[in-house]
Amino acid sequence: MENAFTTLNPFSELSIANHVFLSNDDIDFIIEKSHLRFDKWKNQDFNFKKKILKNLSYDLLINIDEYSRMITNEMGKPLKESRGEIKKCSQLCNFYFEHSENFLKPYEVKLEKQVAKISYSPLGIILGIMPWNFPFWQVFRFAIPALMSGNTVIIKHSPNTFGCGDLISFIFNKVGYPKYCYNNIKIHHSQVERIIASDKVQGVSLTGSEKAGAAVGSLAGKYIKKTLFELGGSDPFIIYDDANIELAVSDAISAKFLNSGQSCISPKRFFIHEKIYKIFIKMFIAKLKKLNIGNPMEIETDIGPLAKKEFVDKIKYQVKKSIDMGAEIIFKKDYDSKKGFFIEPIILRHNNLNSPIFNEEVFGPVIPIFIFNDNDNIIELVNSTAYGLGASLWTSCNLKKNNFEQNINTGLLFINGMTKSDPRIPFGGIKKSGYGRELSKEGIKEFVNIKTIVSKDKEF
Repeated sequence: MENAFTTLNPFSELSIANHVFLSNDDIDFIIEKSHLRFDKWKNQDFNFKKKILKNLSYDLLINIDEYSRMITNEMGKPLKESRGEIKKCSQLCNFYFEHSENFLKPYEVKLEKQVAKISYSPLGIILGIMPWNFPFWQVFRFAIPALMSGNTVIIKHSPNTFGCGDLISFIFNKVGYPKYCYNNIKIHHSQVERIIASDKVQGVSLTGSEKAGAAVGSLAGKYIKKTLFELGGSDPFIIYDDANIELAVSDAISAKFLNSGQSCISPKRFFIHEKIYKIFIKMFIAKLKKLNIGNPMEIETDIGPLAKKEFVDKIKYQVKKSIDMGAEIIFKKDYDSKKGFFIEPIILRHNNLNSPIFNEEVFGPVIPIFIFNDNDNIIELVNSTAYGLGASLWTSCNLKKNNFEQNINTGLLFINGMTKSDPRIPFGGIKKSGYGRELSKEGIKEFVNIKTIVSKDKEF
């Protein structure tokens, strides 16, 4: 096992920092301390927790420049998007400040001669295994509801964003969270089992790849631990001929090139009705040509590099294999990069859903186009994937809307809008996109014990 990891700037390709992995003794020490903290934190009143949360929300906004630069420096996201990520974390804090206490209030159910009280109590230490693509947002949307429900958390961040992990830990301590309530650890993936195996760790939340989900799921099953998985996606973007094409194109550009296409809910399969295909492509290319590719630290940049070199190599392989299978290049936006992990945005037309650009998750600025007509069973085509996270449907026909609502196999469906996460609504998928829900009232109840207490009437 390696004992250290060096982070690289994906634009300059220069090293940022060298991070040393914790020893097994260090891990055991943190678990023990976090467990002791849980015994006190679980009984902490909401006013105390809300005060800290308010401090956290404010701190994010007054230090937005520093925090957003750390995100961009480590994983290459355009700076204006990093700023948006920090703002969204602040909004999440405000949402749970307003609603968490009410979400977790016990309620009563009257039985024939008894009354049942249903209450929500925390489980203990929850392990969060977090990804690199939204290094602040993903941590916050896991940690905040887990902490507000009375759990303590241990965060294993992705190695290439270890700096963000350190910074987030510093922020949580600075705003007033008691020591060992929020724990940031730097470990090798081979050490994950040691944490899951501990009888003091009661659950695991993972956002990552299908491969990571399978590995962690096996461990969680072995030790019988509660899990929540938000994995990959192959989200469809479906446009009928009765849609508002101009709005659809605008949202398609925003959704596809957010984070240079490195998002689980980025549209990865475009289904375009044959009657509007030409006008859609013309408008899409016109907008794509106006996007600026380059240094993510420059505020005018729209598309930055991918987070790692191996991501570039994988996408090039997926594109090449799809072209070998008959995919046609419609447009490619050239960018002469002398440095950085860049891949040029490319539009491909193909009607073979078994090609990599349709059948696999392509995590970058690749736009696969499938042209359909009224005779195609579009629901069946859209559902022909192992994933089921989100979908974006564009139509003015209520019959089509109802058909998709009832029959599409996804956790999210946005009609005449782009798929996105929002603290106010549940987020999550089905099939190989994972299970469980984050955000909203459903998210805060993922890692609690739903306890039923039955007694004679009028005793409570």
